[in-house]
Amino acid sequence: AASGGSTNATIHLIAMARSAGVDLSLEDFRRLSASTPFIADLKPSGKYVMSDLHDVGGTPGVLKYMLEKGMLHGDCMTVTGKTLAQVAKDRGVSPQDAAIDLVIDGPFGAGLDAGPANLVMRAAKGLQAYLGCQHGARLRLTKLLPVASGIGGGSADAAATLRLLVRLWEVRIDAEELAALALDLGSDVPACLASVTQFVTGRGERLARHDVSGLEGSPMLLVNPGVGLSTAQVFAEWDRQDRGALCAESLERLIEAGRNDLQAPAVAIAPMIADVLAALDGAGGLRLARMSGSGATCFALFDSDAAMARAAETIRAARPGWWILETRIRSA
Repeated sequence: AASGGSTNATIHLIAMARSAGVDLSLEDFRRLSASTPFIADLKPSGKYVMSDLHDVGGTPGVLKYMLEKGMLHGDCMTVTGKTLAQVAKDRGVSPQDAAIDLVIDGPFGAGLDAGPANLVMRAAKGLQAYLGCQHGARLRLTKLLPVASGIGGGSADAAATLRLLVRLWEVRIDAEELAALALDLGSDVPACLASVTQFVTGRGERLARHDVSGLEGSPMLLVNPGVGLSTAQVFAEWDRQDRGALCAESLERLIEAGRNDLQAPAVAIAPMIADVLAALDGAGGLRLARMSGSGATCFALFDSDAAMARAAETIRAARPGWWILETRIRSA
């Protein structure tokens, strides 16, 4: 019980003693307790939690430490057919091996910090702690989308991190468990795990695959006026009026009756959003123009790639400082 788990240790000791026909007394337990090295002061009675133990190498790290200090017999055989020393050598992981490192580059990388508050770091650390694994990773985030722009860039980065590390570490985790981890990171993250069209309710935890006829593969233009908006600030200015659920039975219904209730408060904070929407509304071949999320990025759907390209060219010429991306709605 060097790293805690005294209850499990006691139960297993009693079971082994009974199996071997050995009578144990309370004094035997006192003697064993006094001779057992106590090197991890874990809660509930102690100071630390299991994630702290994980940060210094986990159980393999404890085994290696105890072997090096002569606290364990390394020639003891295990159920693997190897000695304890061999197992510790195979499994032992240093804190450096279990480290999560993040490097950020790209045109919008300067606007992000690679510290523990970064969504990519939170996703990696959260998955690592949940699995209790000793795997590490060196991650690189190339930030191509504007920061705080209302298009879920950070949420998509976090979701991609979870998917990547599940594959890299070759671990098995249920989709529901992964979605719960994603929701802890942010309301938009679960929807980004699958990266398909979904109907989302609640605060992001209720997802249903939802195909909208005519939407898949549609040419889409994204435009940001170079303004970053705080989601919290936009929500603080929202009037909190419940205008009912959106009708998403078809693309035509979304165009006719769809809305973004955050658009009005966002425009009040950043009037340039109205300029973006006006520029998009004047484009030929336009099907729909609307603000994305909490802003300030706006999106426009077009009848054809050619119409989208003409709109992008016109806006770039008139507004050289705006960020513009030509893309399309992803196919499943």
